Formats: sequence, structure tokens, C-alpha cells
Amino acid sequence: MRVLRYQENSWNEGDIDKFMEGYLKSDKIVFTGSNGSIFGWEETKNRYLKKYSNRTLMGNLKFRIIDIQKLSSKIIQMQGSFHLKRKIEDSRGFFSLIWKKKGKRWYIISDHTSSMN
Repeated sequence: MRVLRYQENSWNEGDIDKFMEGYLKSDKIVFTGSNGSIFGWEETKNRYLKKYSNRTLMGNLKFRIIDIQKLSSKIIQMQGSFHLKRKIEDSRGFFSLIWKKKGKRWYIISDHTSSMN
């Protein structure tokens, strides 16, 4: 999926602003991780900025799509994995994304990411 590759490239350039273009800019989106759920695009962006405040923490991101299920003509669910290769300890885990098509673009509206370390 092109949006996911765009996010991967943006992350690897150290550009969280561009990475966030993959999320629908709405107060209704949700990011769920080990610390619970965060609602809203701005809050999700702030979480990324806080948790990955420099290039060492960001590392080099690689996504792998495991499965995509079409729920309707404008909604899909995606399961995948991520791997952050870093100078410090690597990080890896799994994600489940719900995407919504708005116009001709797909946007993430729900992100559940679990890290294995």
C-alpha cells in the first residue's frame, strides 16, 4: 500500500510531520498502544514526537503487511509488523490498522500497535 510506504520513507527521513499524513486529520482517530488509547490526530502526533524525539530513538523503520481485509468499499483492516533498526536496542512488534478511503486517498483512522520489547 502506497500510504504505508510513504510513511515508512518519511519516518526514515526523520519527518514525523510527513509520517502523520497517513492518518486522517480528525479528533476521532484513535491510537492504542501499551499505555492505552489516545484520541485525535494532534494527540497521536504529540505521542510520536515525545516517544521518538530524536533520530537515535526513531531508527530505521520497516513495515511488513501480513493481511488486508476489505470491510467495505471505503474501509479496510490491515495486520502487519514493524521493525525499528536502531543504534540502541531495536524495537519490533505488530499492528492492526483500520483505513478509511476519503476521496481518492486512504487514511488510518484506528491504529493498535504492540511492541514486543
